[in-house]
Amino acid sequence: MTETDDVKKNIMLKLNLAKMNDEMATNIEMSHLDMSFSDLSDVMAEVVIGNEVNLRASNLMGITLRDCEFKKADLENCVLENADIADCCFDGANFRNAQMQRTKLAISYCDGACFDEVDFSNGDVSGTLFHKASFRNANLTGVDAEDCSFRSADLRGANLTDGNFSKVDFRKAKLDGVVWKGANLAEASFDKGIREEILKLV
Repeated sequence: MTETDDVKKNIMLKLNLAKMNDEMATNIEMSHLDMSFSDLSDVMAEVVIGNEVNLRASNLMGITLRDCEFKKADLENCVLENADIADCCFDGANFRNAQMQRTKLAISYCDGACFDEVDFSNGDVSGTLFHKASFRNANLTGVDAEDCSFRSADLRGANLTDGNFSKVDFRKAKLDGVVWKGANLAEASFDKGIREEILKLV
């Protein structure tokens, strides 16, 4: 067993022990590790540093994260249904094709992150910054995104049906093909001349 394998084993032991005791795991470093296909379902953790970690295709269903940093992490094809995440940083992270139904990702930073083809239906992303993030063909139906910023984000082909986007910043965003039916856009900000056209589609 390599030193890296020992590190991964110790991380999983610490997380699983905390889970078994219904406790919050804390101060975990997993940056740059290959943790793909891991089962971290229902884990509770805070102050986790996972910059550029590979968590591809992992089971993170029901996970709780607080004050964590996952810059440029790879979470493609992960299951994050019913996750509860707040005060975290996912700048540059890859969530492509992740399952995030009913996920809470609030008051966090996701600048430049990729959420292409993600199912975020009925989720809560209130207060989160998605500057220059990509949501191409993402499912955001019923999502609560109040006070979010999608400034300069790519939302082409995204479905925002029945979502709450009040006080959201959509300036400089790419909005071609977005489905707006039933969306709440009260006090949302758009580039000059765009708002009137969008409201015709709601």
